[in-house]
Amino acid sequence: ETDSSIVQFRQATSDDHGTVTSATDYFEKFLFYRGIGNFELPLTLEAPDNGEFVLTNTGDDEVRSLFLVTVHGDELRFRQADGIAAQGTLSLRQSETPSTVDELADHVIDALQAEGLYDKEARAMVNTWEQSWFGEEGTRLFYVLPQRVTDRLLPLRVEPAPDETVRVLVGRMEIMPPQTERHIVQLVTESASARARHRESQSDQPFASPALDELRAMGRLAEPALARARGVAESREVRDEAAALLADLRSLQEAD
Repeated sequence: ETDSSIVQFRQATSDDHGTVTSATDYFEKFLFYRGIGNFELPLTLEAPDNGEFVLTNTGDDEVRSLFLVTVHGDELRFRQADGIAAQGTLSLRQSETPSTVDELADHVIDALQAEGLYDKEARAMVNTWEQSWFGEEGTRLFYVLPQRVTDRLLPLRVEPAPDETVRVLVGRMEIMPPQTERHIVQLVTESASARARHRESQSDQPFASPALDELRAMGRLAEPALARARGVAESREVRDEAAALLADLRSLQEAD
């Protein structure tokens, strides 16, 4: 859906002797790649138990266009901040006014255009996030990294060199506020009690934790939530139950 040049490349198939047996031409507007990296980003966040989120920018560049987004059921709320100064701090409190995915998307598109993307590029970028980034249960922070940071973390060389290169890297930080952490620990505690009662009943039926439906609704965030609950729980029974629920979730994912 964007105005871009067509990239053509040919993929050849050879036999054991190196003789080309067939060739297929492919035409794309973009080349995508995915990777796994391990590097430090300049933004950190603390979630005190007072409803605020405190951001610290440890870098030497301003971080612009921050969005604090909370999705709970069918309700979405977000708070936008223009930026946080280099070596600065910023406090954010989630908006009390419900919003919509479309309204959030429009604001993010405007922020991406301000970074140098064309309208169609910004809209295409946001469209890829609509279900996961904007629709998943939980609280998260989006922010635009300075291009100088992007170039350092992900070096790029294009030959012949283009007249202009615009790179927009959007960071995503998943947040588990204290109240959510307490709720997950309580959920695991109740599941541990239910599992103990099931064992005592000596039932022939397999145990199905009452927590699984709510955990599955969290999507990919369920696993880190259980890992966090396992790390902060005080009792061994709750830690063991968190591990058991992790195993149950993985079994269900494999079955799906």
